[in-house]
Amino acid sequence: MHCRTWWRQGYATADGSLDGFEFGYLPEFVTGEPFDAVWESSVEGVGPDANRTWIPEDGLWRETSPEEADGPSVLWGEAMRVYVTRSDHFTDLDAYFEAHENAEPADHLGEGEIREFASGEGLYTGTYAVWIPEPGVAVVVNLSDPALEEDPEDEDEAPAPAGGPEEMLRVLEGITRQ
Repeated sequence: MHCRTWWRQGYATADGSLDGFEFGYLPEFVTGEPFDAVWESSVEGVGPDANRTWIPEDGLWRETSPEEADGPSVLWGEAMRVYVTRSDHFTDLDAYFEAHENAEPADHLGEGEIREFASGEGLYTGTYAVWIPEPGVAVVVNLSDPALEEDPEDEDEAPAPAGGPEEMLRVLEGITRQ
């Protein structure tokens, strides 16, 4: 569910808003310099994702093997990642999940109690959030504490501890449109 394979070449130091959104609150464990990237979506009819990732200063990139030198590096210690995706399909939360292969919110949001975000249509857990601030725009937040993670052999089994639902709510409430 939580994709952790990234193309390092696509990152640029963050400057200003992310596709019109500012972040007013960052948990204490979100340190290091933020980087921005734009990635093509694999979902038909969905525009590219603009995303911002906070990479800790101690650099938790695990380089690829020599055979994969032109392939992705693996980032396993990101503290927070935010995506802003635009699509006419995203009229509400149901439409967002429908556009993502009819995923159920529980499958998309991971473990933990799913809570509703009152400002616009949104759902969140302590690790993951999906928010539709207005029709056509989805903001997705992935929050994890890199100090609690280990470098997993299998990326899909990587733990994704976080500050909890209260911390995620503070992050969401701190996101404003510019």
